[in-house]
Amino acid sequence: MGENNQGSCSCPCHHGEDHFHHHHHHDGHHHHHADERRGPPDTAFLDLEISSVLESRAESLVRSVADELLREAIKERLRERMGARLAELGRVAADRLADDVEANLEIEARIAARREARRSPTPAAQIAAAPVKAVKSPKRRSSR
Repeated sequence: MGENNQGSCSCPCHHGEDHFHHHHHHDGHHHHHADERRGPPDTAFLDLEISSVLESRAESLVRSVADELLREAIKERLRERMGARLAELGRVAADRLADDVEANLEIEARIAARREARRSPTPAAQIAAAPVKAVKSPKRRSSR
């Protein structure tokens, strides 16, 4: 194991704990998991420290799960006590928002239609661009 004979990893990821499984130490260089082969062939599925990993993961999840359970309990209690009133308030708020969105969509459609109308040539521009027809001048009476 190179310069680290105790099997103790000095890298910051393990805080000095014994984690030979994390790195091989050859000539003082660290090689991560992808380069590592431990144990006999076909034993890569073994993770002898899985209980430690699971315990650590469980500890990191406890607070968020407790928060989730509290949210569920609060929702359940509010539904019991005020469910019908809250549902009606929700419907009113949703209807107001829907009315506002529909009004905005109508306004946006009118603005888009007006922009499109302004892009097409104006009547004056159409007249100016029309081909000029030869107009016969009125015949003058000749005086003899």
